Amino acid sequence: MASPPEIPIRQSSKRVASNELIEEYRQRENRINTDLDHARKSLKPSGSFDATYWKGRVKVSKLLQERNTMKRKISVARFRDSNPEAEEEEWAKSSEGRNFQEKMKSHMIEHDICLRQADRTKLEAEDPHFDTKRARRVFMTLFTTSSKGLGIDKSKTGGPDRNGNIQNQFQKELIRVSQSKHPSSDNKSRWCPILGSYVPKGAMIGAHIFAYFHGSDLMSEIFGADAGKELNTPYNGLYIFGEAEKRFDKGQFVIVPDIKDARSLAEVTLWNVSQPKSYKIRIIDHQAKGMGDLTNGEGSLRWRELEGKSVEFKSDFRPRARYLYFHYCVTMLRRSWNLEKKSEVLRDELGRLFWATPGRYIREKMLLALVEEMGHEYEELLSGAFREEDEVQRPEEKDDTLLNAATQQIQFSNGGADETSNIVANVGDDTEESGSED
Repeated sequence: MASPPEIPIRQSSKRVASNELIEEYRQRENRINTDLDHARKSLKPSGSFDATYWKGRVKVSKLLQERNTMKRKISVARFRDSNPEAEEEEWAKSSEGRNFQEKMKSHMIEHDICLRQADRTKLEAEDPHFDTKRARRVFMTLFTTSSKGLGIDKSKTGGPDRNGNIQNQFQKELIRVSQSKHPSSDNKSRWCPILGSYVPKGAMIGAHIFAYFHGSDLMSEIFGADAGKELNTPYNGLYIFGEAEKRFDKGQFVIVPDIKDARSLAEVTLWNVSQPKSYKIRIIDHQAKGMGDLTNGEGSLRWRELEGKSVEFKSDFRPRARYLYFHYCVTMLRRSWNLEKKSEVLRDELGRLFWATPGRYIREKMLLALVEEMGHEYEELLSGAFREEDEVQRPEEKDDTLLNAATQQIQFSNGGADETSNIVANVGDDTEESGSED
């Protein structure tokens, strides 16, 4: 006996229309991907990475923006299918919505940077005093170091070649200087200064503050000539609970000087000369997923309760303030992208930005470019700027290196490193993936 015919599942007209719209967006995304592949393959960087190359990068960045727009529309359509009464503004406030916003902003910034770099390649050739070779090599580090290689020898660009032995040594040295081993003989737990408690050692991680993939040359360019040698040292690291590292990397909280009254010159001065320095935690993203969860499944401390908590180091060793300041600047950039109003800049109870102590942390011309992108509301960040004594800086000069590095670090933390760093991935042979960076 023949089985009865299947009765098709009835769908509402709205659901059918939504599915058709999503399919249209997918087809458009596929066409953009085809154009993107062609644009990437057409990039042929010469030894100098001339204006023609940078104009090609502009085209690629534009296509990435278009693709992100299609992905965004698909995400919004699915959200509305699941939440028929919800407005798009609710989606925009979700983690996925903010992630899309950050990706779009990063592509837009890269587009503008590549345009400016195309112009600079002409000006640099006409300026006999400009160290063209070094400046361009350092700038290219931003575009040639990623989890997937670009077919370019990283030893010639200042970028790192991921080495498991280096990472292992980095973590061992972090454990040693931080004195994080439990005093008992079982050797099964490690001290997390963020949580202020011991956790199983398998849940801990040695994390780079200034991301490993940026390379030592770029580190020296941003922080000063002496900084590059500290890329894989504890001065640029934190040995902390893995989940805390993820939240730190995503900018959900920052580590700032533990100053009670930022208006007190005496207190600020005392912090600047004190050793070891004291730090505290400030929550930046109170709406992040899981902020009400227990930090490690034990005890009663929840992630949102880290606000204002002192960072409890076991030893007198501290990471360099300049690298924590870099992370703070990256987090402020990320937050500025997600603000509906510029007036919503996050400040402390005294109306100051959370980092209260001035210092010689980052080159002035680089911080100027970052603040210009973020808006004048963030001019206080310039209190962390320095200029070399022999450095000649034209009034109109700004340097996109910090802005681009911050943008890529945000992209990487969102799982989008290949979209940003791997724009010329089809030039030469692809290298094998080397795993995630810290």
